[in-house]
Amino acid sequence: MKCKFIIFLLLLTLLILHSFSLSFAQEQEEATPAESPQELTLVKAVMCEGLRSLVPLNEAIAFSIKREEVFCFLDFDPVPEKTSIRISWFWRDERRRNPKFILYPRRWSTLDSMQLRDADKGPWRVEVRDVEGNILKTLRFSITD
Repeated sequence: MKCKFIIFLLLLTLLILHSFSLSFAQEQEEATPAESPQELTLVKAVMCEGLRSLVPLNEAIAFSIKREEVFCFLDFDPVPEKTSIRISWFWRDERRRNPKFILYPRRWSTLDSMQLRDADKGPWRVEVRDVEGNILKTLRFSITD
């Protein structure tokens, strides 16, 4: 009987110690500062003639009107949470397009394009803005003969 009582006390002591160590571990986790949240990061932004195998083709700052279309390629890494961006296309400071794109975690690439007309010759810029309206990148290019 005495042996059973000693085993009972020993098991009770182990249980109390185990509970204490779990409680201590939880307090340590709460006391440890959380990793700083990652920010949306634009790692690549280029104007190009298209895409092949997810790679921008013929990156440039001047495009012939004969191409009939120009593309803006964007690559974000990381995308910490679902968010949106706007890609604003300006011709001589006049906004022509302003599409919204949804980005999803972890990494996201997107491609936007614009059809070219003879009246589109001249200087252009594309502004990439985050959900709060901050400019992440400005790309400048020209449409020529």
